Amino acid sequence: ALPSVVVHEIDEMSPLMPDKVWYDANGREFRRDDHKLKKHHNDAFEQMHIETFMMDRETEIIVLVEGTDELTGSTLQARHSYRWDDVCWNHSFAPCVSRNNSSHQRGVLPDMHHKDFCVIDFAKFHDLVPVKTNTD
Repeated sequence: ALPSVVVHEIDEMSPLMPDKVWYDANGREFRRDDHKLKKHHNDAFEQMHIETFMMDRETEIIVLVEGTDELTGSTLQARHSYRWDDVCWNHSFAPCVSRNNSSHQRGVLPDMHHKDFCVIDFAKFHDLVPVKTNTD
């Protein structure tokens, strides 16, 4: 099977969403619902508050992905840490996995028993592509 995409929605229940009224490390008050400050679209206003909140709290997101190798049954783990300034808003990872049904591709052994397999393009593994934002 192709890899799954895991998404964390930043809503009112998310630990990344600041309270409606919150204070930074210097005691400055921020209000997410202050309509006088809403110069931009509501999503951009929320994003600005979340970015400011994450920067103030020096947020670090640790991602741990675990799976099982189907061939050996071995458990595999990958872990990566993202600081608040590593977050790329309104972007997604570029597709880097494709299904291939020919064993005659470069770098693939011609005597493979399974002709239907996935190919990972590691040159695109960390690439990002912009995504449209919700503009309800």
